[in-house]
Amino acid sequence: MSTLRTRWELAALSAFVMISAMSLSSAEVQAKEISGTITIENGDHYGWKMDIMIPSQIEARISSNVSVDVLVMDEENYSDYSDGRAFGYYAQFSELATSNATLNFTVLSGTVYIIVDNSEHPSLNGAAAPEGPAGVEYWLGSAMDLHAIPEQSNVWVIYLLIGVMAFALVLVIVLARIAMKTAKNWGKKKD
Repeated sequence: MSTLRTRWELAALSAFVMISAMSLSSAEVQAKEISGTITIENGDHYGWKMDIMIPSQIEARISSNVSVDVLVMDEENYSDYSDGRAFGYYAQFSELATSNATLNFTVLSGTVYIIVDNSEHPSLNGAAAPEGPAGVEYWLGSAMDLHAIPEQSNVWVIYLLIGVMAFALVLVIVLARIAMKTAKNWGKKKD
């Protein structure tokens, strides 16, 4: 009995260490800043989605070889924008017809998009007219994770699965220990 109990405890400890290591290594590789160079063709856009859970300072620096629009919007307006419908944006944080934009703003919570647009929007007063492919250099920084829209990530699903697995493991260990004690006590009562 004591060997079985020791094996269960060793398995539980190993699983705990493995799950802890996975969570710590995941936390270390999450992007708090993103930078790079992209090309945005005429009539196209590129953007970043930020899921903000706690108040966060967002900073973005965008430079382009042609005039572009740099728009900040919420999830509902991004949906309208991407579907080609009339949309709104945060004008105080956005820059129209610019080749160098520096954005700095705070988001309390929710989903925010930063979009670099190289398409024509006649409804936007002062918007850039596409001049050709836009070579864009960008840097974004935040206390929260940043994801390029084409590469959206559902990291929360992984954490949820790890949590469920850890809970299931603890539950199995507790039930096994109860079963062992019950079997041991039942054996004593028969004698």
